Amino acid sequence: MKKFITIATLILTFNLQAKLLDKVVGVINDRVITQSELSRIQSTISSRKEISPIVFNKKKYSKEDILEVKIQNYIIKDKLSEIGYNITDESVESQISMTERRNGLTRNDLLRFLKAKSFNFEEYFQLIKNTMEYNLFNSKIISPLVSISDQELKNEYYKTSKKVNAGSFKYNLDLYTVPIASVKVTKTELKVLVEKFIKTGIKENSIKNLELVELGQVKNDDLDSSVSSQLASLAENDLSSVIKKGRAYTMFYIKKKDMTESNEFLKAKGFLQNKLYMSKSKSVIESWFDKERSNYFIQKNI
Repeated sequence: MKKFITIATLILTFNLQAKLLDKVVGVINDRVITQSELSRIQSTISSRKEISPIVFNKKKYSKEDILEVKIQNYIIKDKLSEIGYNITDESVESQISMTERRNGLTRNDLLRFLKAKSFNFEEYFQLIKNTMEYNLFNSKIISPLVSISDQELKNEYYKTSKKVNAGSFKYNLDLYTVPIASVKVTKTELKVLVEKFIKTGIKENSIKNLELVELGQVKNDDLDSSVSSQLASLAENDLSSVIKKGRAYTMFYIKKKDMTESNEFLKAKGFLQNKLYMSKSKSVIESWFDKERSNYFIQKNI
């Protein structure tokens, strides 16, 4: 009996020392995060980034970065539970099985793949669970807070497309005309005077014969190619260069410029939506976590 008590005491002492040696580096409410957890994640970070780029989306990770990921995982899990969503072990297993089928793998194939990545199945299972929770967090909590208008999508298309087909545009135009014989200034000066008239309503003597025709909605196909090519490079509230047409000078003022949903734009729309969402959601997510953290006791000790 005495020998048994001695052995039990030694085991208890060893376990206590092991816990003391494993430094506590983070606390969030009653959850403890240890140095060994962070070290393990850091040693397998390349595999984690490959398996779940949505959770591990930075190029490099310090231990403080990894600690922040752990804290955010806890906050996400709590918030999802609060609004009635819970990722069960069964749903994680179902997701893993679906991934295996999609890639033509057996469970043994998956285990060999993980072993080659210095990763074990328990870690993989938890990472898939975190990924599913993060996706749900994005769709149920963050996505409703991020608004992207059609005009923003079109503006992004204008900026990123190497060549936007002029035929994609439609306009709301005003047409200004003035008889050439009545103009005693240069074309450049004429344009300046018309721009001043548009802004102030003041019509100087040099353009007293200027006439305005509100064309309204005009499709690109309704315009001469020389006009459409010029308008394609102009923005709303811009005035075209002076164009000679018969015995008159004409200028087109763009009151509104929009783009029809051409096949090229429709093809790019999904990509642009994701691009703008990723850009906008970063600040939304940061603000959301800053606000949510106030509901927790969080301590870091790295």
